[in-house]
Amino acid sequence: MKKPLSFSQVQAVWVGAIVFALFCIVFGGFRRKAFHGDFDWRHWLLVVLVAWSAWGGISVRRKLVARATEQSKAVDPTAPLNAWTASQLVGIMSAEGVVLWGLVSNIVIASPQWLSDAFFTLGVLLLFKFIPRRPTFS
Repeated sequence: MKKPLSFSQVQAVWVGAIVFALFCIVFGGFRRKAFHGDFDWRHWLLVVLVAWSAWGGISVRRKLVARATEQSKAVDPTAPLNAWTASQLVGIMSAEGVVLWGLVSNIVIASPQWLSDAFFTLGVLLLFKFIPRRPTFS
């Protein structure tokens, strides 16, 4: 059985994700492609992918938190901590995925500035929503 990450290690991952998100925002601003034209299918596909990434991360995280709470009554003391660690990492990485979609929007498909900014803002807000908190069952 593998040992779950400690609370301070999960916090370190979260801080690293914040730093990487800020790097993506700054880098995306410097390497931005100019938007010429109208919204096309690529932009709508990107909006759908961002929504799917955000909603998927939230729902998987919610299920893992429920599993951790359910397993807190189990015989194995590391089972709920493993589920808790997984839930924290899924939340952080799904928020980071939204930031990366903002980078794709900025650099690859040349979206309007407001769309990229919306993705970056949503990703950072999700990162702050998923601030690691100590598990309630330990």
